[in-house]
Amino acid sequence: MILLAIFTLLNLSGQGVDILKGGSMGANDEAFWTVEIVGRGDFAEPVGDQIPEYEFGYQEECLYCDGEVLHVWAAGTGYVNIIFSQEVTLKAGAKYKADGAFKDLTGGLLNQWWAQLKIAIEGNPPSFENEDIKLMGFNTYLDPPCGPYIDGTWAYDACDWYGLNDEIPNLVGGIGFVAPDTLGEEFPAYFAIVIGMYTDGTVSYPYDIIIDNVSFIDSAAVSTIKPHKFKNELYLVNYPNPFKQQTTIAYNIPERTYVRLSIYNLLGEEITCLFEGMKEQGSHEIVFDVSNIKSNVLICRLEFNDRVINRKMTLMK
Repeated sequence: MILLAIFTLLNLSGQGVDILKGGSMGANDEAFWTVEIVGRGDFAEPVGDQIPEYEFGYQEECLYCDGEVLHVWAAGTGYVNIIFSQEVTLKAGAKYKADGAFKDLTGGLLNQWWAQLKIAIEGNPPSFENEDIKLMGFNTYLDPPCGPYIDGTWAYDACDWYGLNDEIPNLVGGIGFVAPDTLGEEFPAYFAIVIGMYTDGTVSYPYDIIIDNVSFIDSAAVSTIKPHKFKNELYLVNYPNPFKQQTTIAYNIPERTYVRLSIYNLLGEEITCLFEGMKEQGSHEIVFDVSNIKSNVLICRLEFNDRVINRKMTLMK
């Protein structure tokens, strides 16, 4: 497959140390993770007939994946969480960053789902999606809804972190998590990937995703930059991200078509339309200047042929 373009991607492991083991999600990495399939605090077991299955070392490509991936799939009705966790050692006062690659294999049919990166600093790993410290997550039950993000990363695309979901006050953390200094200079904790889905029992939604390159870096220093190649397929990215004054938005479309590229805030309000009209097949770029924009988190929306792709962009002030 022809490589069309090379962009920059934040490499979180460029500075600092990744304290996770087995984040590459290959077949040999399964030994580093404990896997639990559970319900919620008020459900001892999953509800309904939707019991997920999983496979480490699955062969599937995605924009930010690198070789073998973790594949999780399910279908049915009810409520379920599948939790992948491992024990880590945190340093008091240290700042950590989490990230990982993610792809929806249903083509946008995921509904009522979540996929979260979490840390539990006392006791056991999280047992459901609203427990312990949420670093960042995809959550379609939020308002405005999260996604659909078909192919991206938590750091770029997550729509839920501390400050965006204050209705559940015990969810704290954020893109930069600072370990508390009340538990000793070093203390054990659990890093977890909590994913799941809910249906009301009348509709069966498919759940089919892959996860790769999960990391938990013990330094919040600005990451180094490495080249990343995007294949000849549909994508929407911006770089740099986060950014201060300007960012370049790049996208690839598979055919000549009518395109609308616009910017929204987290309330779902359109801020500006960057382009609307016909575009040829292939890669396109546009520079977005944010001189008069107040929102810190923006959503870039690409619309064409009845499809919508969203990309979260973070403005640093």
